[in-house]
Amino acid sequence: MTSLLLGVLELERDPLRLADLGLYLRTWVQEAGLISAAGLVIYALATVFSTGRERSRVLPLVLICGIGALACYAVAGVSWMQEPPPPPPPVNAAGVIQKAPPAPATPQGERKELFLSIAGTLSLIGIALPFLFDLLACRPGRVWALAKLSFKEAIRRRVLFVFLGFLLLFLFPTKWFVQVKPEDEIRQTVGLIDLAMTVILVLAFGLLAAFSLPTDVKNQTIHTIVTKPVQRFEIILGRFLGFVGLATAVLLVLRTVSLIMIVYSNPSVEASFESFQARDPVFGALRFFNRRGEFEGEFVGREWELRKYIAGGANSSHRALFQFKDIPAGFLTAEQVPCEFSFDIFRTTKGEEEGRGVQISLFFSTPGWTDDKLPDYIAEMRRLGLNPARNPAPGDPDWKKWNELAEKFGYFELKGKEIADYHTFRVYVPAGLFKRGVTAAGPEMVPVAVRVKCESRTQFLGVAARDLYFLSGNQPFWLNFYKGAFGIWLLVTLVIGLAVSLSTFFSGVVSWLVAVGIVMLGYFREFIQEVAEGRAVGGGSLESGLRIVTNSNIISPLDNTPGAVAAQ
Repeated sequence: MTSLLLGVLELERDPLRLADLGLYLRTWVQEAGLISAAGLVIYALATVFSTGRERSRVLPLVLICGIGALACYAVAGVSWMQEPPPPPPPVNAAGVIQKAPPAPATPQGERKELFLSIAGTLSLIGIALPFLFDLLACRPGRVWALAKLSFKEAIRRRVLFVFLGFLLLFLFPTKWFVQVKPEDEIRQTVGLIDLAMTVILVLAFGLLAAFSLPTDVKNQTIHTIVTKPVQRFEIILGRFLGFVGLATAVLLVLRTVSLIMIVYSNPSVEASFESFQARDPVFGALRFFNRRGEFEGEFVGREWELRKYIAGGANSSHRALFQFKDIPAGFLTAEQVPCEFSFDIFRTTKGEEEGRGVQISLFFSTPGWTDDKLPDYIAEMRRLGLNPARNPAPGDPDWKKWNELAEKFGYFELKGKEIADYHTFRVYVPAGLFKRGVTAAGPEMVPVAVRVKCESRTQFLGVAARDLYFLSGNQPFWLNFYKGAFGIWLLVTLVIGLAVSLSTFFSGVVSWLVAVGIVMLGYFREFIQEVAEGRAVGGGSLESGLRIVTNSNIISPLDNTPGAVAAQ
């Protein structure tokens, strides 16, 4: 299970940054707004036949938002039909359909995005109006009393303690039970704790929330509450807040206990360097080059296509090029800048010396540098009394000279660095290189580029865009650890809200299954999108099952039969 989680965590994703907040917000408005539009239709139809005074007051505003959203969706649909057809998705050397690059913006596409955003905003406002109307009519005292009642009832039922008993088994460090590599012990422990907390807390609190109201109705204890001057919305809100409060307390306690156990488990030096910190990385864009020019990188037949490979050897022309366009201002005032990397090694032979790692070379350059200047670079190096055959480090007494050399030529190299498979290494780069890069780079130029070469013959080096980065800072480990807890809390809160809402219409079992099922479907969002776009190898579940039954290859076309058409 831990290996599966680590494999999923290896998938490359762009880090969330404040600069991208507008894009994420627009995407959320469009997707959530489309779901809200369907909810608006259901709410409007249900409310038309209602005679309640409160609902009749808010219904006109809801209808206005719904009509406006419908008109915007119609304009977006017309713009979508007017868009030129996209080019076919690219196919790699293995015949697998890849994700198509983003198409250039068109006037029709921009108009479509604008009206989809407006329609989503109107739908969200319309669906939120009844909620806001009921929220303003609530009395905080009554909601607080119902929340405390739900909190105490959840503890008295003791269902939660059964799940927590299982969860305690996963809070201990992994190395206490199984043998792991020293550098992976914290990573595997945190991965297992996150997975166990997510699964068990989602199931436990989903169960509590789903069976809360149906149990009260079955035992007729709900009559004691509804006879009081309490609104139905206050009952739902009180239940939700009570379970969320209990989930928050449980998650904080469990997270703190697991953090204490990790800190005092005497982690190895390798594990502390690998995982016992919260890095603030600066990533670059990745490209591959050989003597013929740019290429996609080699495929070595591994299942995950996250990394592409470059061939090793002294005469190999394969290079992985990392281009860093955004340089933090702190790099210009420091003496050295840490550069960390972790690559995959694919061995075709045991190597010249068994038991040793693979050697790589790193070449850091700025605009204006060409390899024709290398003789002048070496001559200046010798003039300063530096040894060309030695890789410098920050503790070197001649580090200032290396800094001066890097700033003068805009070049720095580290040759013959021995690395291990999936192990993080750190080297230091003179800050003068970044000063020269920022000064020499034009508006559309890349200030700093890093070329990676594999020096070991008959070996391949696997590289991904996030495998090499510059380190702009470090935060405490506990900060990232509790950030992970906040992500779990959001998921548990979502399940509680779904389960409580569904339990007002369905039985406890149905509410629990639907709430958990909706959340589980979210984990397969990318796969569903790949199936819809025709990028999934072997198709969806039905098509894959048909291929297994008919013993068909995953990339060969199926026969044009009714069963095959239905499966596709």
